[in-house]
Amino acid sequence: MEEEILQGEAVEISLKDLSKKLEDFAKARDWEKYHSPRNLLLAMVGEVGELSEIFQWKGEVDKGLPNWEESDKEHLGEELSDVLLYLISSEALIFQSLGFKYILLMLWE
Repeated sequence: MEEEILQGEAVEISLKDLSKKLEDFAKARDWEKYHSPRNLLLAMVGEVGELSEIFQWKGEVDKGLPNWEESDKEHLGEELSDVLLYLISSEALIFQSLGFKYILLMLWE
């Protein structure tokens, strides 16, 4: 899977598996002691701020970002990933289920 990721190929992974990988990653670095709901939320807000900075002076942006440099698109992808990872970690820590049941309920209304 690592080679596919490095080549920019689409890789399918469940939220549950991704959550487990994030948990293992934090455990291997002894970061669990810092992972409280508050700390993860504040870290995610910081990442959302970094994401916002990318768009701050761009004005309106077309779908697909056709006028953006590749380096800007890559930076955007990194920040979006950071936000997603903190969101997944927060949900798993708070609800300990990674069910995202509220999203599913909303989609099936």
